[in-house]
Amino acid sequence: MSTLTTIGPSAQASALHRAGLATVSGPAFQGYSTHQHIPALDGVRGFAILLVLVTHGIDACLKASTPLEQSLYNVARWGWVGVDLFFVLSGFLITGILLSARKRPHYLRNFLARRALRIFPLYYATLLVCLVLLPLIPLARFDWLRDLGGRQGWFWLHASNYYKVCLNDPPIHWLSTLWSLAVEEHFYLVWPFVVWKLPARWLLPLCLIGAVAVLGLRCGLTFAGFPGDYLYRSTLTRIDPLLLGSALAILNRSPGGIRRFLPVARLVFVGCCVLLLIQMVSRNGSHGRDTTWYGMTAQYSVVGVLFVSLLAMVVSFSPESMGRRLCTSSPLLVFGKYSYALYIFNKPSFLLVKSFFDPGEWTIGGSQLPAVAAFVLAGTLVALTMAKLTWHLVEKPCLGLKRYFEAEKR
Repeated sequence: MSTLTTIGPSAQASALHRAGLATVSGPAFQGYSTHQHIPALDGVRGFAILLVLVTHGIDACLKASTPLEQSLYNVARWGWVGVDLFFVLSGFLITGILLSARKRPHYLRNFLARRALRIFPLYYATLLVCLVLLPLIPLARFDWLRDLGGRQGWFWLHASNYYKVCLNDPPIHWLSTLWSLAVEEHFYLVWPFVVWKLPARWLLPLCLIGAVAVLGLRCGLTFAGFPGDYLYRSTLTRIDPLLLGSALAILNRSPGGIRRFLPVARLVFVGCCVLLLIQMVSRNGSHGRDTTWYGMTAQYSVVGVLFVSLLAMVVSFSPESMGRRLCTSSPLLVFGKYSYALYIFNKPSFLLVKSFFDPGEWTIGGSQLPAVAAFVLAGTLVALTMAKLTWHLVEKPCLGLKRYFEAEKR
């Protein structure tokens, strides 16, 4: 990153885009200039993946036997909301890119090519290893991969979010995390055409009406008896955080940018936190992915609005604010940089560590918590090591090819 300080602003923005880091476009607002990279958003991405890591790590090992352990387990499992934070952030960043490029030549070609270079190499390399190479190894631990057999198409065609809910088939273990990537891919295939073809003034109402319509769909499907897993993973029932993030990107390009909505964003953020806290207390701390009517419908909307308001505050932080310093702290930036690979590799990493060290078999002073903490740390370090390795071997070389698909000025 230090080499970027010696080049001009446009070249710097281009280099950061190729590196896959967060940028924003639109009117300048305090602390950031137009097309400038926003390190704070990399910190937000790092926070999101940490939520996922803690949730999956504790879920993989903790067998709560005391009230304290049960409370920790319940609170930690709320980390599922990290996926929704990824969705909101993706909607915000992608829509900002699309709005900046919608009138330029090769708009669709450049966008789709750059998205493919960001997502496909590591995704398909993972499928190649898991669905083709590992089943060739005659070990019992890979029997579930061999059992997938002819059902691999769900993964190769980015339909894995419907695999579990549409088929009563063998478990997919660590491949289960790929469902959210499928939702984002479906969004990337449709939203660029919408931004390209519709008048700009229609986009914000479309995002807001769409988010409300998704809530209505969840309500209708809940009354119709659809299972909670379907409502959690289906593209049509989970696309509202992407639309809300897109709405924020559109507001950012309006006169005055996001900062004029900052007082409202703060109030909304506090209100959403209160609603989720009430839910946590009313359910004795149990994590929020439940099968109640609220948990399957309105809760997802509350979480999406919570993170939209959070993002509005983050991009409005003043340069010297504590919030900016927190979001740009080194640990969050590191996890943000490798978040994509960490998301793919975290479950297999925890399972690998568990094959050598099961915290459920270790207690200190009658508590599993020290062993659980060591397990989560070890699994995170393994995932981070894999992420750094694949960054240099797969992601970075492919991201360098984005230079052939730069947005062209008229």
